[in-house]
Amino acid sequence: QLNGHLASHAFMHRTVNSSHAAGTQPTDDPVVTQSLWQRLSPADRRRFCRHVECIWSAVRHRMAPGVADSLDAIRRRGGLEVRVGRIVAVRGTGRGLSVGIRGRGGSTVELHAYDWMINCSGVVRLGVSAVDAPLGPLVAAGLLRADALGRGIDVTPAGAALGRSGAPTPGLHALGPLGAGSLMEITAMPDIREQCATAARSIAAGISHGFGRPRGSGLTVAGLAR
Repeated sequence: QLNGHLASHAFMHRTVNSSHAAGTQPTDDPVVTQSLWQRLSPADRRRFCRHVECIWSAVRHRMAPGVADSLDAIRRRGGLEVRVGRIVAVRGTGRGLSVGIRGRGGSTVELHAYDWMINCSGVVRLGVSAVDAPLGPLVAAGLLRADALGRGIDVTPAGAALGRSGAPTPGLHALGPLGAGSLMEITAMPDIREQCATAARSIAAGISHGFGRPRGSGLTVAGLAR
């Protein structure tokens, strides 16, 4: 059992080492990643997201060689500058945006002017509360709840939505990035395909045993589609 910041770094190293031992790349075995992720405490998961997730994402979400070559050419021409830091403030101006950036390890905030800002930080968080559409009625009815990180819906590895009590809600699933807070790695299509197959088997088994949809829901959440 690891505590503090060591747990977050150990998560990444264990994932890479476990995948290498199995003869695969870290991106090829979401089951290993999800298993290690679920062993972390909520505090360690939040610490990972704050301090290590950006490093993990660079390993996990690798660009195609052709795209990398194009970006390198743009950087050599001076058309792209890559900086490491944290955005601490954004304000609109008459000509665009003024952005305050604090470099990694520094305490000084530098202001830079830009015409546009594009958020490429990852999956957008979905509001999961009794007042947020479109999931508000399901939350109010106790059929689902937000994950501990506030990134989406609390789910089992198979995608079954957890209700207010923490138990799975029969017939209700949240598949794909909606469960990223609970599972960490559930954004690539091969991972989602396997999760969908597992959910389909669960739903079919429920139907064969006479279980219907959860009362008050009338839908199965899959991605963001009804």
